[in-house]
Amino acid sequence: MKKIGIYLGLLSIMPSSFYTMEIMQDHFSFSSLLFDQRGTPTSALLTVLKKYGICATDRATIVKETQEKFLRKPGTERYQIEGNAPIEQQLAPFKLLNMADTIKPMDHSYEYVLVLGATYNTIKNRIDMLMNLLQNGLRCKQIVFLGSERPLFEHERALSFDGSQPKPETEHQVIQWLYHKQKDLFAKLGHTNLLFINSHNKTDSNGKISRATTQDTVQDFLKVIQRKPESCLVISSQPHAHYQLAVVQKEFLPDFKQIQVAAPAIPADIKEGELLDALARQIYTENIIYETIAPTQSKH
Repeated sequence: MKKIGIYLGLLSIMPSSFYTMEIMQDHFSFSSLLFDQRGTPTSALLTVLKKYGICATDRATIVKETQEKFLRKPGTERYQIEGNAPIEQQLAPFKLLNMADTIKPMDHSYEYVLVLGATYNTIKNRIDMLMNLLQNGLRCKQIVFLGSERPLFEHERALSFDGSQPKPETEHQVIQWLYHKQKDLFAKLGHTNLLFINSHNKTDSNGKISRATTQDTVQDFLKVIQRKPESCLVISSQPHAHYQLAVVQKEFLPDFKQIQVAAPAIPADIKEGELLDALARQIYTENIIYETIAPTQSKH
């Protein structure tokens, strides 16, 4: 049985940028930059797929082929993806899908801001973005950090942490470490009632241990508040913003609330394989949303 760690406390952050995906609320309809309201692939998506040798035009085949060709190898993490960084010309198709540039929030006020967990540098950039938004007028009732007990990767453990706090050993502890560096600023901005989710590792029937996923942390958050929020701003990072937004949207089904995403632009050393991996995961997750709401749409 999976456990959930919950921590209430203060919070703080610094500057960056954002990104958004279109959600249509009429009759639970849904559309994105990949698929229209009927679930038909957009011309932008087909352009990118054709560039990588996928000529399918139906959603089911696109899901199957991108899972086979684009996903990183099982058991590997994003930072382990090999290859070269794409040149500007190669990035152009991904920019059509809004997977590269900064995404800013569409509104100024939300019930919740959800800061998704990640590796040290990525979560620091997300916190910087959040702090920049707060300093420039973003309002919310509560800030939530979604983390896990994933042990730090070797390159994270090699980082130098000052002695002001115990050295972090997990993703959740890194989030708390970064928060404490700016907790006074969070308090100054009026955010003293923060929520920290610490999703625990999972053990399968064979005894194999795996880390919590974005989906797990979102589910744990919803278990804590025991309702669907009226509005959420999700703080992610490019090129994963649309995929992670779709994960949150899927967990909110069948109710589409006001869910938006903000994200810093892709890092300079992004690998082409990471872009493709993110795209495959977005396609897969959005397909689940379409399959879930299809019976509802057919009634209208």
